[in-house]
Amino acid sequence: MSASLRVECVRCGTVEVPVDQARLVAGSESGATRAEFRCPRCGEAGSVDVDERAARLLLAADIPLHAPRIGSDQPR
Repeated sequence: MSASLRVECVRCGTVEVPVDQARLVAGSESGATRAEFRCPRCGEAGSVDVDERAARLLLAADIPLHAPRIGSDQPR
C-alpha cells in the first residue's frame, strides 16, 4: 500500500493523490512549505500548505522535495 495525500481539488472536491504523484516545495514565495499536486480525476493543478510535522511525514513517505520556482505559485 502506498501513501497518499487527501487534498481538495477546486473542481472535484476531496481527492486522494499518491505521494509519488505530488511534490513538496520548501520555503515557497509565500514562506510556507506546500505540497503541490495535479488532481487524479481532472488534472487541475493545486497546492496545500503543510506544517513542519506534515512535511516531515511526507518526506518519510518519499515525496519528492523541490526548491521553489521564482515567479510561480502553481505546479506545472
